[in-house]
Amino acid sequence: MSDEDESETSASSEEPEQKTKGRKKKEDAGPKRPTSAFMYFSKERRPELKKANPGLSFGELGKLVGKEWKEASPSAKKPFEKQAEQDRARYADDKSKHADEGGAPKTKAKAKAKKSGPKGPRSAFMYFSQEKRVELKAANPSLSFAELGREVGKAWNASSESEKAKYQKLAVKDKARFEAEKEANPSEKKAPVKRKAKNEVSAEEEESTSGSEDAD
Repeated sequence: MSDEDESETSASSEEPEQKTKGRKKKEDAGPKRPTSAFMYFSKERRPELKKANPGLSFGELGKLVGKEWKEASPSAKKPFEKQAEQDRARYADDKSKHADEGGAPKTKAKAKAKKSGPKGPRSAFMYFSQEKRVELKAANPSLSFAELGREVGKAWNASSESEKAKYQKLAVKDKARFEAEKEANPSEKKAPVKRKAKNEVSAEEEESTSGSEDAD
């Protein structure tokens, strides 16, 4: 925080503050995160499945891709896993270079933001979103953050009670964990929700009519 404040103060006499902030964000962006084996598989199979089944909706295509991946043999998955392994190596190398060039690792910024106290509980929708967002992003990497949020919300609303039960159980379990930790450490404050994570959830929960299940 102090470094950013100093950079903005020194820049104020030479150029607009807004310009400095924009440049700093780009500098701190870091390398592109690695792509998973499933995402490589999805990028190859989705266009073929779309061509063979033009009548299928986005969600139906995603389920079909996921089903094929689950049923694929280890030998069929191997080429995509190799691609993922190579991309992880690329990411590790880029991350190291970024740090050497003076880029501040995101983990340090997150560590500063953390405070004492138990981590807040997750809602059923948050558990669902965490799993579904990855699946939807892999099925269609061209979707924007907002578009993904809308698709996650639609998928949640379309889910049956039996399908939601899995995530509701996880939410109940996590709430019990939170209450137990809070009771064990009454003097500690609850760790604040990270700004980025909070924004991600709110963008998706706006599309969900089941916001009442979210834990406060």
